[in-house]
Amino acid sequence: MELSFWQLLHKQGAGALPLKQRIPEVAIFCGTELEACFYSNQRGILHRRSESETTCEMLLDRLLGLAARQNERTECSPSTPVAILRCPRHAADESGSSALTEAVVIDAADLMEILEDGGGGGRSRTLGGVNWTL
Repeated sequence: MELSFWQLLHKQGAGALPLKQRIPEVAIFCGTELEACFYSNQRGILHRRSESETTCEMLLDRLLGLAARQNERTECSPSTPVAILRCPRHAADESGSSALTEAVVIDAADLMEILEDGGGGGRSRTLGGVNWTL
């Protein structure tokens, strides 16, 4: 569903009304697979990154670069906040269990672990098989 939502916001073609929203970068994952990346240009128009730009390595470079510019530095330290990880969190309520979304600010070290590990172990182990975004 997450990808469908962003694709609707990104409509292209005749008669489409482009979304004007300032977002630095949104990456959509299904398990360990990076499915799509979206960003807004200087005018605030939402765009989808090309397939060649949709790799974990390029995403890591973009997010670290954005965080460094935000902090007016050339590089980030491992503890610099760089992204918001949004993923399902299961919580029980009075009617049983339901899936809720949890948003967590992650630092450069966690981001590198998650993207370089590909969801195979460590903190990213819980992301395998679910849809999540950065």
